[in-house]
Amino acid sequence: MITSESLSALGRRSCLMMLAACATLPMVGCTPELPDYRYRLSVEVDTPDGVRSGSSVIQVASHVSSKYSLAPGDVTNQVTGEAVVVNLPGGKTLFALLSKPGSAEGASAYALDALISKPWVGWKEYVADVSSLKKIRDVGVLPPKDWPMLVTFGDINDPTTVMSINPDDLVSHFGTGVKIRRITVQVTQDPITSELRSRLAWIGTYPEPALKSTNDMNDYSISATLRHGDFLRVLRE
Repeated sequence: MITSESLSALGRRSCLMMLAACATLPMVGCTPELPDYRYRLSVEVDTPDGVRSGSSVIQVASHVSSKYSLAPGDVTNQVTGEAVVVNLPGGKTLFALLSKPGSAEGASAYALDALISKPWVGWKEYVADVSSLKKIRDVGVLPPKDWPMLVTFGDINDPTTVMSINPDDLVSHFGTGVKIRRITVQVTQDPITSELRSRLAWIGTYPEPALKSTNDMNDYSISATLRHGDFLRVLRE
């Protein structure tokens, strides 16, 4: 006779069997849930008036692509957060973006780069790295090769006046004695930062257009290639 208790036991056993199958054969109809995390990205700048700093809390949520996707088994990330803003002397502003020069990883890798410092090759390694990451309370220093893209604006109200900043030469844009001291990362449970809209009235959300609207496919200027999503990414269903 099958009782409700035995059905419950069968259900638990089935769940355990499915979890075991996902652990051994993750792409055979199984897409394991990956842990998300938040971290604070901070930028410290030496100036003649002392150290100026800014920070932003960023969230990274991840999932494994299903066997029906174009890249089954890949870990894909959804970043929620905004660029770091550093107010500098003379009313000037430095932005550290959610993207890295020449890299698609950007904000999804900053914390792993600073605190784990080792590559992962699959979802199991990713889960292990994030699990380790969430236990770290130290402040990690991001190596210069992994720094965010740095920009400023000629006119902060005009996105087409965006200018790329050489991290080794802030002097050209901000004056003598201005240089990056360090960029740090620390895991946190603080709320995701949401202050950028008060600074950039023109910022949009979706579909994250370029800062300069153009139909010229050969326009590779920074304002034509940078997108609103390099500054702000919001959680979408």
